[in-house]
Amino acid sequence: MRFVAGLALTGCWWAIAGCQSGGEPAAQADTQKSALSGQAETAQAAPAAAPQTEVKDEAKEAKEKERKLADLLQRHAVAKQRLKKARLSIDQSEEDHKSNMTRMTAELNLAKRRLEDFEKNGAPQRIDRATLGVQWGEDSIKEQEEELAQLEITYKADEIATETKEIVLERARRRLERSRRDLVLQKKDLNTLKTETIPREKEEMKLGVENKEREIAAAQRNIQSSRIDRRMELMNAENDLAKIEQEISDLDPEALKKLQAQPDKDEPVKTDAAETKPAGEN
Repeated sequence: MRFVAGLALTGCWWAIAGCQSGGEPAAQADTQKSALSGQAETAQAAPAAAPQTEVKDEAKEAKEKERKLADLLQRHAVAKQRLKKARLSIDQSEEDHKSNMTRMTAELNLAKRRLEDFEKNGAPQRIDRATLGVQWGEDSIKEQEEELAQLEITYKADEIATETKEIVLERARRRLERSRRDLVLQKKDLNTLKTETIPREKEEMKLGVENKEREIAAAQRNIQSSRIDRRMELMNAENDLAKIEQEISDLDPEALKKLQAQPDKDEPVKTDAAETKPAGEN
């Protein structure tokens, strides 16, 4: 009985071991089947998700392109205005230079005429007038001396009150003395006019002419430098505009064509001849 029971226990153990070893292949098969099923489902879902991603990328690229184009168009408008300003600056600079040269040339000619008139007329006439004043003074003194001498002779012979004679003679002597002092001053003025006043005024006028000539020479040099600066500004503005237009062309050639076809806001819009004909004309 004990032997039979042992055999029975041994058979059960082997049966249990066989069941365990036989279950492993079944479990592995189930796992592989699940993995293959998941891959199949992923493979089926991938084609559906790919078009959605591509649409999103295209929309993003289109939006970025639109943003870049808007930025370039704004920069193009600014660059175009800068170019226009550079051209106007050149024209304005030339007009200002022409106006300044006209003014300075007129001032130079006026200064030269003033100097020429001073040398030919002004200075000689003033000297002649002062000389004539001295001569008048000398003649006046001589006449007064003669009159005083005649009065003294006359009053000496006449029976006139002594007090009256002295009053008349004293008055004549005072007038003669003042005339002599005035003549001395006139001679000093004439000498000062010849040696100091006239030469100084003449020198000042010459300096005025020289200053005008230097101003004109400096203006000529400045306009040359200014022209170089203005032309450099114009070239830079043209280069900036060309670069922006190239960027627009690379991004959207049609946008550049439309932009170039637009008339300038400051230029008159051209119309066809048929549109400008008066009503009633064929």
